Amino acid sequence: MVTSPHVLASEAGVRILQTGGSAVDAAIAAAAVLAVVYPHMTSAGGDAFWLIYDARAGVVRSLEAAGRAAAVATIDWFSARGLREIPIRGVLPAVAAAAAAGFGTVVVPADNAPEAALVPGVRVLARLRVGVGGAGTEDVDP
Repeated sequence: MVTSPHVLASEAGVRILQTGGSAVDAAIAAAAVLAVVYPHMTSAGGDAFWLIYDARAGVVRSLEAAGRAAAVATIDWFSARGLREIPIRGVLPAVAAAAAAGFGTVVVPADNAPEAALVPGVRVLARLRVGVGGAGTEDVDP
């Protein structure tokens, strides 16, 4: 079972599981689809925070794939521009993207390439001709 806020993302995750992929692979595929169908909510250019239970090893792993702030983003830099605090919106508070790199870090085992986890999601999108902002009505066979 895969749940997400969009049926296409859930379908991509289920296809991963049906072809022998792991739960992590399914989550990556679902996230890739969500970045297309909900670009205002999530993207591979954002941050990713993961807790992953490895049943074989009996351990919980964590990943913090958070971007870094620019080196010049100091209090003095903001103050020189008349700002008393870092804005919560716009380009000034932006950090370097890290989610895509995080996807590559969490793929287990190592022989599962991150790109392979994305293929079913891409196929779902191609079949439904999904673009940013919505799905088309025409079915195509990728």
